[in-house]
Amino acid sequence: MTKIANYLIGALIAGCLCFAAGEAQADCPPDLWKGLIAESARGNLEEYRTIASIVRNRLDRGMDHGLVALRRKKIPRITHVQVNGRKIKKLVYVSLDTFVDRELAYARTKKGGNKDLEKTAKTAAGEDRDYANGATHYEHTGVYPVPRWAKKMKVVKVLFPGTKDEITCWKKA
Repeated sequence: MTKIANYLIGALIAGCLCFAAGEAQADCPPDLWKGLIAESARGNLEEYRTIASIVRNRLDRGMDHGLVALRRKKIPRITHVQVNGRKIKKLVYVSLDTFVDRELAYARTKKGGNKDLEKTAKTAAGEDRDYANGATHYEHTGVYPVPRWAKKMKVVKVLFPGTKDEITCWKKA
């Protein structure tokens, strides 16, 4: 083979490897589906797909996954206890697995709950499509105010606008 042919083959292989590396996605956390449930136990597939996409977008850009529930050793959960014959709310801290197990049990018994909550979360966690329009950040803006860091970013998607379930997604402007 000539030097030019070897050069072209080498360049072609290098180009393919670079292309493949650019297209490859960073590995998602194996417990991503649990993190989705910890973020929101409503079990809405659109919401889970969007949050999972944001996690993948963050990882692809060299950022951490951004899910607080996957970082914490213990997750706060409100439970109800009986005290002197009265039912009161109590804040307890449980592991991610315990939190998810309780949410799954509650979803199965709750009227109108997502009986397939685990399947829904695992489906969303396993998909590769970007449902977040490139977003790398989000906040539940139906409950919480727009964070200071988001003011310099571009809104790329809003789920459930105008409701208490509203979620706003951003990426760098």
